[in-house]
Amino acid sequence: MENKPRMISGTQLVFLLLISRLFTLFTFVPRARTAASGSTALLCIPLAGAAVGILLIPFLLLLRRSQTDLLSCAFQLGSGYGLVVSLLFGVFCIYMAAFTTSHFSFFMASAVYPNSTPWAFLLLLTLAAGYAASLGLEAFSRMSVWVFSLLLLLLLLFVCALLPEVNPVYLTSPLLDGLPAVGKGIFYTAVNHAEAAALILLLPRARRAGGRVAAGWLVLTILVYELLSFLTLTVLGDYAKTRLFPLHTLSSLAQLSGFGRLDLLHIALWIFAAFLRLTVYLYCAAVCLRRIFPSAAFGRSCACCAAVSGIWSLATAQGMQFWNRISEQVWVVAAPFLLLVAAVPLVTLLLTSLGRNSAGKGRIK
Repeated sequence: MENKPRMISGTQLVFLLLISRLFTLFTFVPRARTAASGSTALLCIPLAGAAVGILLIPFLLLLRRSQTDLLSCAFQLGSGYGLVVSLLFGVFCIYMAAFTTSHFSFFMASAVYPNSTPWAFLLLLTLAAGYAASLGLEAFSRMSVWVFSLLLLLLLLFVCALLPEVNPVYLTSPLLDGLPAVGKGIFYTAVNHAEAAALILLLPRARRAGGRVAAGWLVLTILVYELLSFLTLTVLGDYAKTRLFPLHTLSSLAQLSGFGRLDLLHIALWIFAAFLRLTVYLYCAAVCLRRIFPSAAFGRSCACCAAVSGIWSLATAQGMQFWNRISEQVWVVAAPFLLLVAAVPLVTLLLTSLGRNSAGKGRIK
């Protein structure tokens, strides 16, 4: 039972959230209706990161004033409010866990091992991540440092292998499609920072937690996204829009003497990213579940969350129609993000401030 979870370093948390965020890029599927593409995306990525940073300000202020996590602040305002907030975050984490597992099994069964059974990959990943989550945050966060080192190696090899293939002709004005396209791209890119919700739950468990950790995560994410997006655009051009997994196609084109094709290294990094991302969300879901049922053991909470997400992902692992329909509906993706990252911390901060002001006014001087 994890009554007092051990703290992790801010660097470990930054690496953990960065790797989890990169999973979305690894499984990116071009959709002209929702996401920005081409040079417009290169402009939208840093602006969307800045927008996420602005939305996190109320949570950072709440963390500084209360010196405790958001769920504890919610329960201090009332058991009903605390249960609602814990339930919202818990359901969202289960949803993201199922989303991750479904994409993992779909990618493995379509791009890596064609015509294989997706449920085998699903089962193995769910069992491994569920067990890792039950060990606690400190246990699996150590792995993020090694995976980040692998990411740096992959980026270095990508640049060395693909730099001769870069064709600047594919770079156009980011405003070519007009300001509405830029605004839509910023909005959609920002609300896809689902790891911001995990940051809210995990930041109080990091030593020296605060704005620097959030800023470090956003800056590193922007830099890596910009680099990989630039290489994809300038090497593949319009051909990237026809590929189901453009980054995987890019890695299959990159070759270096002594390393051969880099797609195997990319697949290894992608598997580690899927494992860490699923572990993070199962851990966060278990934390929320234990706030709702305080007497539940942490290991059993992880097993319960893994079982629910596994059943959900198993029901959608044979095809991606379910997830594609959700992804096409921008507000279906945006509503949970805006609610959990922007609205709930802001409301909690305001209620906490009002409660303190009322208590101060009632004191006898």
